[in-house]
Amino acid sequence: MLLVWGQAFRPLEGNLMGFNDQVGYITTARWWADSGELRSHILYPAFLDVEGWRLYMPGHYAVLALFYRLLGEGILTWLLANLSAFVFSSVGVYLIGRRIYGETTGWLGALVFALFPANISYAFTAMSEPTSVAAAVGAMAAFYYLPSRARLVAMPLLVAVPFLFRETAALLLLPMLLYAWDRPGTRRWQVVLSVVGSVLVLAGLYAWQTKTGKQSPPLSWIVLGQPNYGDLVFQRRQPELSSGEMVSALARNTLDNLGVLWSGLERAAWRRSDPLLTASIVLAMSVCIGAGLRKGRRRTTLGFGLAGGALFASLLVCHKTYAHVAIRHLLLPLPWLVLGVVDLLVVSLADRPRRRELVLVAALASVGLAAATRWTFLRAKEQFKPHPELSSTLLEKIGHDDSTLLLHPRRFGMHYVLNHYPVRWSFLPANGTSLARLAEEGEIGTVILQRVDLVRGGISAEVWARYGLREVGSFPVFDTEHVVLQRAR
Repeated sequence: MLLVWGQAFRPLEGNLMGFNDQVGYITTARWWADSGELRSHILYPAFLDVEGWRLYMPGHYAVLALFYRLLGEGILTWLLANLSAFVFSSVGVYLIGRRIYGETTGWLGALVFALFPANISYAFTAMSEPTSVAAAVGAMAAFYYLPSRARLVAMPLLVAVPFLFRETAALLLLPMLLYAWDRPGTRRWQVVLSVVGSVLVLAGLYAWQTKTGKQSPPLSWIVLGQPNYGDLVFQRRQPELSSGEMVSALARNTLDNLGVLWSGLERAAWRRSDPLLTASIVLAMSVCIGAGLRKGRRRTTLGFGLAGGALFASLLVCHKTYAHVAIRHLLLPLPWLVLGVVDLLVVSLADRPRRRELVLVAALASVGLAAATRWTFLRAKEQFKPHPELSSTLLEKIGHDDSTLLLHPRRFGMHYVLNHYPVRWSFLPANGTSLARLAEEGEIGTVILQRVDLVRGGISAEVWARYGLREVGSFPVFDTEHVVLQRAR
């Protein structure tokens, strides 16, 4: 059944492993397993000043590297890691639900979680979301099943595990705190001490990671309103950013994101499913917070809602939260939000005799949401079709030298980088300074970029020529002319 659903929900049909984040995870994990060095195999010109730089925490890289060591190279290796994490998370949601809310909530929560479309989609990719969620679910399950004293002693370690997958897992301290606060046999000063200890452990882990190459807080991204991969000049300005620039950027990003979310909802039923799924998660947050604030409700439900709300608020102010970006981050609190909402339904119908009907309705609603999302994926399928002359086919034709650096737009798909590992790929540099620093990393062999960028962009044909790169051909992609620059052989 899982395989059937997965075939229906792959988000980039025909382009499964061509997305740059997936290629970055796979090649970095493989390099780590092969050489023992953890650093991004993909080059980001904006961050070349940082030795051993990488974009994410090491948890997902470690899981992929382990599967690579066990199973060797192959698409199944990278998929099995996330499929295993998906199954683990579904079982964990059931165990947590049964422990906190009861057997019925546990089963229903696991069912809704397993059928949530975005969970199935990411389970069939090499993205980090399934393993990050699995680490969080495992940590929370251990927290809820441990005895009271052992729970508080273990809290710093438990929250540290998912934190090493994604920094936003620090928000798990909220539901942990509210759950332990009123537990019988627990003193509140012990809870506070445990939380403070957890914060200190997370701060130490983050300092260690940033010192060894993990990306530091991307203030320049907030000011730009989007990720900065290619502009080293702007990245070097980060320490000089004023408080006024930051406040203005935070306000602008918030307004822009609210507008994007609203406009996305207006056309979601016809073009994209992401805004619908984002809205459903935000609604679940609101329900959990509202229910948790009511007198007599469980504090745990409130903690679930507050953790999700804090994460969503950070997404609104940091940078443009478009398309799949919101879904990716909001999957972390999804297990707890699902359980909180399902518990409300179970409690509201607890005195009614037809409990089986409740299970049936929840199952049909989950399947209906999945089917509706599949339909919107099909409506948007055209925009994901790879161009016949892109990626591996084109690069095989033009004869890239794999001992040199390869630069091209990330929308081309990056199958060639996977098939020709350990060839190194880079984002296009934004200006001459970024290009000069990139050239220090190795000889540039092939560059593909839009003709308009070569004429009016930050780097002219004359500048590329200083590095021995000259135009050898051109081709149209999506009605836009692209040129190929290569080093003379």
